[in-house]
Amino acid sequence: MKKIWKTMQPWFLYFLMYAIVGWAYEVFLEVVVYQWGYSDRGVLFGPYCPVYGVGSYRLFQI
Repeated sequence: MKKIWKTMQPWFLYFLMYAIVGWAYEVFLEVVVYQWGYSDRGVLFGPYCPVYGVGSYRLFQI
């Protein structure tokens, strides 16, 4: 079990990191660039958007 966690831990951290960075970038574009105002763009509670995490995971697999 520990071996599986050791191999999956970096992938999970990459997923979280890119999900949060993607959310922040999307909010930055919405507020600063387009000046539409803030709205919560995520589908879950918290500052992350899983679609960016999944996309980065798929890119790392290639």
